[in-house]
Amino acid sequence: MASFMNNVVHAKYLLLDDQLLPKWGALDFLACIHVNETNMSFAESQGALVGQPYRLGTSTCELNHDPVYAMIPVTLNNINNYCTLSNATEPMVKAILLIGTKYM
Repeated sequence: MASFMNNVVHAKYLLLDDQLLPKWGALDFLACIHVNETNMSFAESQGALVGQPYRLGTSTCELNHDPVYAMIPVTLNNINNYCTLSNATEPMVKAILLIGTKYM
């Protein structure tokens, strides 16, 4: 995970909290406002395009900080949900990573 975070998505933090993940858009938006890379007027103009009061997640700053989602199989009783790595001593669970609109 550290290698993926450092070399692929250049992430500094790993967030593992099912209660906080749904709030990511608001946190990202507020962080981008804090560094003056977006503002409420932009969010309102984007919302007007789709008939909403505002729309988060559309500024360049927010898009550059989209979260990466790791989808882990719910049931692990299927052999197809496991894989092995050449240097691993234990079997690994397959996960699908969603980065923006791309699956990895």
